[in-house]
Amino acid sequence: MLGGLNDLVNERDSLCICAPEGLSRFYVKGLEGRVGASWMTSDERNQDIIDQIHYLDNWWESLNISANTKVTLVGFSQGVATACRWIAASKLFEPSTVIFHSGTIPPEWLKEVPKLPCPSENFVLIRGDIDTIYPEESHSEAATFLTSLGLNVETIKVQGSHKMTAEHIAPYL
Repeated sequence: MLGGLNDLVNERDSLCICAPEGLSRFYVKGLEGRVGASWMTSDERNQDIIDQIHYLDNWWESLNISANTKVTLVGFSQGVATACRWIAASKLFEPSTVIFHSGTIPPEWLKEVPKLPCPSENFVLIRGDIDTIYPEESHSEAATFLTSLGLNVETIKVQGSHKMTAEHIAPYL
């Protein structure tokens, strides 16, 4: 997922992009070829969510990032829901900018509104104009919901499908 962002990081000394990727790998089609990553399935879902938050907090602590460093959290596809849950549950992690690309907010948030301790300056929601996986309706609903929480939300439509590129996120770093 992050391979296309290497040039951004190499160009900017003070850039800190936090973009956790699903820990479970799988073949997208059949038993070979392109490999995808997943955070969970419906089996043991609630325990997986708890485990993810612990994993991400431990991972974040291990990085020893200075408290005054501006950090951008990037969630892509299924990672958007994971990033949302992490922001809401973590006592350790407070990004200054959040970029959600081509993914939905957690369904449980629509039933119980989260308390977000995160003072993020910006929430940027990005969707490719020909994305067949992440519907336009979900993009609009996420923007409306996050705005209703009092967050500064910007919605962006880019040329492309269900794929994140450096060009999509560079303006918001």
